[in-house]
Amino acid sequence: MLNKKNIISIKLIKKLKEKTGANILLCKKSLVETQGNIKQAINYIRNSGKKIHTYNTQNNLTVQGVIIIKTSKNNTYGVIIELNCESDFTAHTKEFKIFSKQVISTALQEKICNITQLNQKLHKQKTNIINKVKENIQIRRIHVIQGKKLGFYLHHNNKIGAIVSATNTSSQLIKQIAMHIVAHKTKYLDHINIPSKIIDNEYKIQLNIASKINKPYNIKEKIIKNQMKKFIHNIILLKQKFILDTNKTVEEILQENHATINNFIYFAIGENT
Repeated sequence: MLNKKNIISIKLIKKLKEKTGANILLCKKSLVETQGNIKQAINYIRNSGKKIHTYNTQNNLTVQGVIIIKTSKNNTYGVIIELNCESDFTAHTKEFKIFSKQVISTALQEKICNITQLNQKLHKQKTNIINKVKENIQIRRIHVIQGKKLGFYLHHNNKIGAIVSATNTSSQLIKQIAMHIVAHKTKYLDHINIPSKIIDNEYKIQLNIASKINKPYNIKEKIIKNQMKKFIHNIILLKQKFILDTNKTVEEILQENHATINNFIYFAIGENT
């Protein structure tokens, strides 16, 4: 465990700076105070009143691999999978690409939704590719989604993707929504989908920031309320500004098209689940 006398590495300071946009000295101080814990250091910076790039920052990728997505022919059943390897080179090999197709096709055709079951089913094939490429290969996670109509978007680097379940929408619009989700790294559809621990943590931060402001209590309450509203609108799909028309929210775009988003899943290589 680190103590305040330990030297925080330049690499760790740089990582925090990239995530928050805070200056070097504040990053170093935050890491010292939190004993090198990145998540706690981000909260420390935010508690200081410093604005950071975005709450919804992603961890640096610690693995390589691909996100793979496939839907049934009638677009009512879909699967999204994260398949990992150790190097970007291996992710682009013919053997790895063939195996990734086997993985997603097996999961879709046999309607496998359990990661343990999928690994067991493909154990022989996985062992064969491990022996060929001399790297560890891992089928890390899987998620199945169903609905009246599905659509997806997979970034050209195959490292981030989203699959969406919608009602009364065109194939074009559902793909555009999926593209928006990937661009914003959106995790939640609406405010009811945000875990309470995330709301509670943000409220504590805003309460701490407001406590340092020399204003009457009722003014502080309004500030906290406005900041919480802004925070929630920033991380839920329906209230985000649509990437293809930033004058409107995603919710407004959906209303104009009489469409509804029922659910979506976003995956990025190496992210914490």
